[in-house]
Amino acid sequence: MASNYITALIHAAEQLMQTAGIAGPEARRALAPLIRQSVGNCIEQGPAKALTGPIRRGDAGTVVAHLAALGSTPESLRKLYRACGIYTLDVAREGGLSAELASRIEKLLQCKTL
Repeated sequence: MASNYITALIHAAEQLMQTAGIAGPEARRALAPLIRQSVGNCIEQGPAKALTGPIRRGDAGTVVAHLAALGSTPESLRKLYRACGIYTLDVAREGGLSAELASRIEKLLQCKTL
């Protein structure tokens, strides 16, 4: 998982950037600092402390916006986003996300109509 899945997740992120009109090499250049910083923070601080983003913040509105934006992408990317989101909730809970916010986001991620 520490190698193959990271590579697959970077591929998925690149595919989403291409959907937004940013080509492969340009997408990788844009993603590189974010990826490097995230990996470095995980190694230094541990995943629960390093986690950032809408799920960690309990930002259901942004999660809804992401799900809506994924509407025209391949089903495999939509499923990946939802599956990673569910797992990310566990990491966010470990980092202190409230049960109420986690539950709200979990319901969104499990809803197939969004």
